[in-house]
Amino acid sequence: MPTKRTMILTAAKSVLAVLVFSILTTISAFADSLTGNYFVLPVGHPDTERSIDGVVLGLVNSTLGPDGFPVVSLFGQSAGTASHPITDVNASNEILWWTAGQDGVVAWKTEVDTLPIVNSYLFPFGSGCNGGCGGGYVAAYWTGTFNLPSPGTVTFGLGSDDDAWVFVDGQLQVDNGGIHGMSYTPYVTTPLSAGSHSVDLFFADRHTVASGIDFSASVELSPVPAVPEPSTLMLLGTGLLGLSGAIRRRLRRG
Repeated sequence: MPTKRTMILTAAKSVLAVLVFSILTTISAFADSLTGNYFVLPVGHPDTERSIDGVVLGLVNSTLGPDGFPVVSLFGQSAGTASHPITDVNASNEILWWTAGQDGVVAWKTEVDTLPIVNSYLFPFGSGCNGGCGGGYVAAYWTGTFNLPSPGTVTFGLGSDDDAWVFVDGQLQVDNGGIHGMSYTPYVTTPLSAGSHSVDLFFADRHTVASGIDFSASVELSPVPAVPEPSTLMLLGTGLLGLSGAIRRRLRRG
């Protein structure tokens, strides 16, 4: 028959196993995913409700601006096809489609999205008629990191309706700008150094018909933050310490 000491240790191991499983499950739930930040551009926004003109390359510069957003290039500022000029910018010419309060832009939601990110019906609030019924236009950006154990390449795939750009370490890697139907860029292989790298994916719907994003990567991406908040881990750690102390006191009394 098991002794009291054996029963206590067995129970303690079970509780510890449950706590460890909870921690690992919480962390693994964020594996291969990005943090998505969603906004809604209002009907009548100056950069929306234009005609379709296909994929337009070169609307933004090759590096992100000081606030971490795409910068409209001289070409993107000029009057041209329906996709430009892009006018909703700050003093550094960074696009403000992802900034709440600018030209009526509203913050919608923030969530962790698992890869591949595939959404062929990306309208605000489930509105199928989009701008034609007062819903507005979705603009979103996703952020995350990935690690390379040694120098190598990373392959990205991107399809979008409308504008989308992928930046790695602040450098433009995939350009799928312009007002267009669902269009796919060729997979882009990027040589990178070993270590940690950041990835930023920007998207905006600017037309009244259709909207969507399709993004994949050949490496596992982690959102920001990629692990539970420090306060959560501290509570779990405190619980483990408390359990350990309770077990020791019980064993001494037994």
